Amino acid sequence: MDIVVVVVVVVVIVIVVLVVVVVIVIVVVVAAAVVVVVVVVVVVVVAVAVATAVVREGVENVTPWLVFTNRYYLREISTEGDNQRRIAQGFENIVSLDFDIANDLIYFTDVKKHVVYSIFLNGTNQEVVAKHNVPSVEGISVDWIARKLYWVDGTRSAISVAEMNGTSQLSLLSEGIRRPRAIAVHPFNGFLYWTDWGNPPYIGRMGMDGQNLSTSFITEKLGWPNALTIDFDTERLWWADAHLDIIEYSDLEGGRRHIVMEGVPHPFSLSLFEDTMYWSDWNHLTIESANKWTGADHRVLWNVTHRPMDVHVFHPLKQKPGINPCGSNNGGCSHLCLIKAGGGGVTCACPDYFLLMPDQKTCRASCTNSQFRCGPTDDRCIPRLWRCDGEKDCRDGSDEPDDCRNKTCKSDQFQCDNGNCIPANWKCDFDNDCGDNSDEREDLECEKQECEVGWWRCATNYRCVPNWARCDGEDDCRDNSDENEKNCPVCHSTGDFRCQNRRCIPKRWMCDFDDDCGDNSDEDVSKCRKLKQGKKRWA
Repeated sequence: MDIVVVVVVVVVIVIVVLVVVVVIVIVVVVAAAVVVVVVVVVVVVVAVAVATAVVREGVENVTPWLVFTNRYYLREISTEGDNQRRIAQGFENIVSLDFDIANDLIYFTDVKKHVVYSIFLNGTNQEVVAKHNVPSVEGISVDWIARKLYWVDGTRSAISVAEMNGTSQLSLLSEGIRRPRAIAVHPFNGFLYWTDWGNPPYIGRMGMDGQNLSTSFITEKLGWPNALTIDFDTERLWWADAHLDIIEYSDLEGGRRHIVMEGVPHPFSLSLFEDTMYWSDWNHLTIESANKWTGADHRVLWNVTHRPMDVHVFHPLKQKPGINPCGSNNGGCSHLCLIKAGGGGVTCACPDYFLLMPDQKTCRASCTNSQFRCGPTDDRCIPRLWRCDGEKDCRDGSDEPDDCRNKTCKSDQFQCDNGNCIPANWKCDFDNDCGDNSDEREDLECEKQECEVGWWRCATNYRCVPNWARCDGEDDCRDNSDENEKNCPVCHSTGDFRCQNRRCIPKRWMCDFDDDCGDNSDEDVSKCRKLKQGKKRWA
């Protein structure tokens, strides 16, 4: 019996020892594996950090430039204001612009031509992106992650989105908007923001897919919120108010507001880079800069003849890379793939005149009697007016068949040689509106045309301009004859004030803190001081 006990004890001891050994071996193996994993992770992290640092160093070595526009041209200037280059010219009224930095493209809008254009930064390959349903695009913003264009339209009072080539347009919002001006998208959090200087003014926020709408995002202490931009480094929203004459920022929830700068006469557009803010000023006709936190180091970088409109800093760090949630199979969507509020997720959306099917991914055309159905390989619907307009709106070109040249235009339209129809008053206006210049051809004898009542004939070309455009400080004729002193209207001897640019304004508009002349000569400090003293003398 004692021997059996001893044997059992020995066996138990051996088993225990074996278990302990096995446990030790397992612990050692696991520890070694953990060490290996940690080492691998550290190596990967270090490699990524080094690669990121190298890439960032390369990006940071890229020189930032400012691109701005006025009515007639796109211009590029250095951030120090000591160098400049004209990118493109010959436009009617450019208001807004934005970039697709990855492709060196500028997107911009001409509100007089009702067109959205794209052009390379070097000024080549100008193309029409959209010319339908864009009557007055005053703000445009590029979603460089999901590859979409967003814009606000003052005439339509709407926020719209489309593909980067202008196709698949969708009106995201058309209610609660009065006078939209600027728009900025944040692809990483999935929200877009816009300013509205209607009554009452507000700054709105909405998901980039049109959901999670808030038109009461920021409503207090606003006058004319014009400019709007996002600081992606600090996650703040910046804007400029042309009535309160301030530049201000908040967090992305509309809280923690802070006024950076006061006494900014009429800011129209705003852009940020690192610790500097840049803006265009209508009253001073300048591009200016200052420290974005304190307003210190205020400088005038560039003086212009005409009102400067949009201004943007062009630099790779302005559009940092990210994962495109629509990158794989267009997010499963047949048409528009839009980033959801919060970022990361997507919503499949349909262009105007299309319906979303129950699968929430596929769109089908829903044509009305006033629309034309493309086909047979394209099922979209387009307005019938787009058929035979010289531009292929259907992907298969079915809206531009060979018989379009036989089309007859309406009585108030002009028939172009290429089949296009344009408003009759666009003929002989010194602009190539047809696309083939047939509206300006010699046999029309444009030089013999008579201007309409209330319009004035330019001196060296056949262009007609409104009487009110004469002597307004802007070369509307393109030969400057509308700014010639002898052609300027005579101001009323008692009731009018003659501006330095020869414009006439009512004397009661003097010294009202508004640039009615366009050159600010009605707000001249010395004149206003004398006027104030005179009023006191007779009070």
